[in-house]
Parts: sequence; C-alpha cells; structure tokens
Amino acid sequence: MIYREFGKTGKKVSLLGFGGMRFKPEDLNDEAGLNRCADIVRYASKQGVNYFDTAPEYAQGKEELIFRRAFEDIPNHFFVASKSKISSEKTADDVLRRINKSLDIMGISTINFYSMWSIMGLDHYKKVISEGGPYQGALEAKKQGLIEHIIFSAHCTPDEIITMINDGLFEGVVISFNILNYGSMLRILESASEKNIGVITMNSLGGGVIPQNPDYFRTLLMSNDENSLVSHALQFNSSFKEISVVLSGMTSIKEVSDNSEAFSTNNIGNYKKIPFVDKISPELNSLCVGCGYCNVCPEKIPIPQYMQSYNYHFFPDADFMGATIQWFEENRRMANNVFQRLRVNYGIIPETLLNPCKKCGQCEQICTQRLPIITRIDEIYSWVKKHNYCLESLILFMERVFIKDKVQKIGLYPAGAYTESIIKFFKKKFGEPSFDLYIFDSNSSLWGERIDTYPICSPGEILNLGVERVIITNLRYQDDIYNKLQYLEDSGISIIKFHGKNDLFWF
Repeated sequence: MIYREFGKTGKKVSLLGFGGMRFKPEDLNDEAGLNRCADIVRYASKQGVNYFDTAPEYAQGKEELIFRRAFEDIPNHFFVASKSKISSEKTADDVLRRINKSLDIMGISTINFYSMWSIMGLDHYKKVISEGGPYQGALEAKKQGLIEHIIFSAHCTPDEIITMINDGLFEGVVISFNILNYGSMLRILESASEKNIGVITMNSLGGGVIPQNPDYFRTLLMSNDENSLVSHALQFNSSFKEISVVLSGMTSIKEVSDNSEAFSTNNIGNYKKIPFVDKISPELNSLCVGCGYCNVCPEKIPIPQYMQSYNYHFFPDADFMGATIQWFEENRRMANNVFQRLRVNYGIIPETLLNPCKKCGQCEQICTQRLPIITRIDEIYSWVKKHNYCLESLILFMERVFIKDKVQKIGLYPAGAYTESIIKFFKKKFGEPSFDLYIFDSNSSLWGERIDTYPICSPGEILNLGVERVIITNLRYQDDIYNKLQYLEDSGISIIKFHGKNDLFWF
C-alpha cells in the first residue's frame, strides 16, 4: 500500500481510502449482515488501508455501528473521517452534538478528519463559516480534542472551490475527480498544493461511467483487461502527487483485495503523460476532456461546463451520487443526467428557454478535439425546451403556486432534502414567505421536527390547520401521493404537483 502525507497535518494516510457508503443493502438487515460489513472493514485494514470515511447517514443510518464493530478488533492503526452538512446541523451547537454522538456510536475518542460536507457554492460556504455556524462548532470540537483536522467537500465550480481553499480555513478538500473531469479540476490541485492542504478524491469512477463503458475507457486507461479497468481508473487519480487519498466505496472483500492491489508500489503509472488532448484515441474522440480552451464565447455561454456535462449524454445509465434513476424513460434520463451534472458540479441552470448561441464558431475553431460544440449546445437547448428546464420557468411556476393567489396557508408534502431545496430557492428569489408554511409527511418519526423553521406535521393535521393548498414535491411518487390526498379537494383544498409530466429534477 502506498502512503502519502496529508498536507501539513503530518499524517501519513493510505492512498486508497475506504468509503463506507456502499455496503450491500441486504447486509444491513440483521446482526450477521452487519458483522459481514465489519469484516470487510477489518480486511481493508489488513491490506494497509488506514483512511476510513464515515457518515451517520450512510448504510441506511447503520454505518457508524458497522465501524464500531470493526474498530473493536481492527488489526492496524487507522484514521477516521466524518462529516456534517448545514441542512442537518445549522449551528455550532448542532455540530458539537453530532460529533459527540458519532464518537459515542463508533466507540472512539477522536475523529481525525472532520468535513464541512457538500458545500454547493459561495453563498452556502458563507453560511457554513458564519458566526455561530457549523464551522465554529468544528473549531470548538477541535479545541476540545474531539476532532483533529477540519476539511471540506464541495460540489461547485473550480473557481469557487479555489476561493474556499485560499481563505485558509481548512486543512483538506474533498472533490470529484476522474478521467472525465480532470481537465477542469487540475487548478484545484495546484491551489491545494500551494496551500499545502490534503486532497481527497471522490467519484473516481465517474459515477459508474467507467466500469459501465469499458470500450470507451480501456484504451485511454491503457487497460486491455476489462477486469482491471476499475484499478486503472483509480490509479489514474493516484498518479497526481497532489492527491492524498482516493476514496473507493467497496462492497466485498474481493473488491478490497482488487483495489488494494491497484495501489501497490509497482502499479502506479504516470498517467499524466497520456496525450489526452493532442492524440486522443479514436474511441474517445466524442468526449470533452475539460481542457477549457473553448471558453471564448462572446455570448458568455459557459461552454466548458456544458461540454463536460454533455459527456454524460453518452452514458444514460450512469448513477449520480450513488443513485441510478431507472424509472425515467431513456431520453428523459439522459437529459436529466446532463442537467444534474451541470447543476451540481457547476451551479448552472439555463436562464431561459432560448438558446443564446449565435453560431459564430469561435469555440469549434479552437477545440483541440474538433467537437461539434454548436450542435451539442443546440441539443442541450432542445432538452431545455422539451422539459421546460430553465430558471425563468421555475420562477414563474413558483410565483403562480406560492404567491399569485395570495393563499395564506400552504403545505409541502413530503419532508426531505428536496423540499428543503425548494424552500431555500424560494427564499433566495422571493424573500421570507408572506404565508404560513407547513411540511407534511407520513413518517411519524419526523413529526415535530423542522425543515428550516417550518414544522413537520402529520397529514391528518392538514384540515385542522386550515391549510388551503398542498404542493406535492416528490417527483417519483407524486401521482401516488396525489391519489392519497385527493379527498382533501372535497374540502376546498387545492392539491398541486410541483413537477409536470416531462419535468426533470430541479434540485
């Protein structure tokens, strides 16, 4: 196993990191299954892995219990990473409570690397580091010896991530990095190196794109063996000396063994010398490699971000942050894949339905791969129109259902992160609601909790609270939920679906 210094912390961490988010669901139902998961963690330790990435939410909320079992009899010294996000822990006190709870569940005294998790942009970042916010809680935990080093993970533009690095508040950063997006992410590695902070990479297999499409990637990764393709993809990340840890979600002892072999000293290649731009192999000439040369648009279209996101047009079955949407038909799923990457990785939703491209051709003239950029922009905007996917449409819809009729009491159903995103977007565009807002969910364990400042209530309270309109926020199950709530229309309550028939995910 190869080990690297984690920035200025002085810690030597294994280049292969164990990501605990992908334990098999069938192993989470009983004691025997949990023990099997713990065996995988212990085996990883035997193979030399010493960086274990955890979160209370992983493995259906059972991951910390799995690691407790593993740590009780783990063969070698280890480092633990954990995390908290502002949607769950909004204040310094919330973070302190979460850290203490995680320590208690895992049976350890210290978390070595604690992450401000999944920062989505500079506005989000400012809230995290604000007075009394989550970062302040992490600082206090560090002062108390509960954690050692504060890091952050980000799903936003390279420029935004670099701004956060340069502020000097963190000792490490977790970024999405793989053969699909490395061109646009190299500047982050350079900035992290200048600040001497550790870099951890997630999404090393491109959301499953690489193993799912071996013919596309075998040549570029210099792999003739389909079974070694994953190893080569992981080695690609490890070839960058700035990267301290390459995370991999491993679900079996065999996967741990295969991945560990990929990180033996003899197997680390010099992938940086692969001629990605000038001599790209014929099988890969359809992919944008993120060199950024095309960023010359006089209409200010963010072409590199559009083209990097368009890569996923070729891979409709790719998963996203661990989830695959199989219930969309293929063309809709393909469009959703592209827009998810555009939104989450770069914070971009098209402004209007109109394609701003004037077809001047400057971008295509400078593209080293001779990609049909204009045609691809046209195709992206054909999806924008088909699915009514633009900020203008979203804002107009929210004005209609939340503001125009001057309804005084509105409910959102169900609770969850998506509903929270709707509330945040509304406040960002329109300010504090002038109406009373309630959240409803059939899960009784959530009743009495809050999203933002709004209570989560039983659906049985909709009539008693005098709610005039219920907006269904769940795209997949909106028809089922509507059928359950339709009886309320007899009492004059309007039931509205947040998504239309052809809509994609907005958040």
